[in-house]
Amino acid sequence: MMCEWPLLVFLVVRVACVPLVQTWFVPDEYWQATEVAHALAFRYGYKTWEWREGIRSVLYPASFAALFKMLSFIGADTPVLLVSKPLSGERIS
Repeated sequence: MMCEWPLLVFLVVRVACVPLVQTWFVPDEYWQATEVAHALAFRYGYKTWEWREGIRSVLYPASFAALFKMLSFIGADTPVLLVSKPLSGERIS
């Protein structure tokens, strides 16, 4: 029971930081995650040469692609959500 308390505090602080912390959204984050995820989910979008040549793993962007597909399935795939949800996920991790 005593060991669970620090973990709970850590999780509460991390989740509270999501709406409070304003990070810098650099282009590399965009091209290496959200744009590739968009291309995976919707079958169109720009990919840099690393992705066209297949030298990068799709595991990280695939998690965002799954989120994009779920948003599309429920009709909530608006530009605001497609950009803000991956950022929220990156802030927690």
